[in-house]
Amino acid sequence: MERETRQTPDPAARASCASRDFSSQIKVPWNPEILIHDLRTPLPFRDGSASTVYSSHLLEHLYFEEGQRLIRETHRVLAEGAF
Repeated sequence: MERETRQTPDPAARASCASRDFSSQIKVPWNPEILIHDLRTPLPFRDGSASTVYSSHLLEHLYFEEGQRLIRETHRVLAEGAF
């Protein structure tokens, strides 16, 4: 399976966890630059393409193995010297 790569205007990636795309059900204006992605799957960013990865109150909602995979994925997409 080939992974889609996505370019972001700002190389900092913001992430949220959802098991499906709820954008069609949200009745508020939604910024089209916000990516909705199931974080249990590989991140759709190139290796070393993000300057920052921020997460708050996320890992506790994943199974241990899913959390480990997500942390590995964040390391993969972070640029050298990024945080």
